[in-house]
Amino acid sequence: MAVDPTRPSQLFQRKTQVAWINSSAQWTHAVTLTFPRNKLGIAPSEEAACNTANHLVNVLNRILLGRGNVRNGHKIGSAFVFGTGPYGDHPHIHMALAAPPSLSNEAMTQEIDNAIHQIEGLGHQLLIKPYKDAGWIDYMLDHCSDGFEVELNFPATPQKATSVLPKWSPRGG
Repeated sequence: MAVDPTRPSQLFQRKTQVAWINSSAQWTHAVTLTFPRNKLGIAPSEEAACNTANHLVNVLNRILLGRGNVRNGHKIGSAFVFGTGPYGDHPHIHMALAAPPSLSNEAMTQEIDNAIHQIEGLGHQLLIKPYKDAGWIDYMLDHCSDGFEVELNFPATPQKATSVLPKWSPRGG
């Protein structure tokens, strides 16, 4: 949801949210996934698109970290938002992903592409770019559906198990 620059409290809150998400992981990749319509011309729902994005992250976790490590709480960092475009008819997901430290950016890009093409309903249109700065997070939040909650997964280590984080709305909830 766009921030009104004439409202300092909204601007401050957005900057705080962007800084918090940006500092939550060592983001390496910015990904946009566009979902195709079915044979009847119906776009997937927000829930279906978000479930697919969660499935993509789970597939990446298994590929990159192995099933045993995933069971022990290891995860790659991920954050995503759902958007529908300016006319509400272009369902897509914007993601920030964090590669494991031992994996090169090129190898991570290839693994993301491979995982996307393993999942039905993905690969229609996709864009994978290196994550450059917090501008991507700001863009993600600016283009997400009104009131949609940002999904965050933080990388976990054996010493720090993954915890369920409270969700917040880009509206400031």
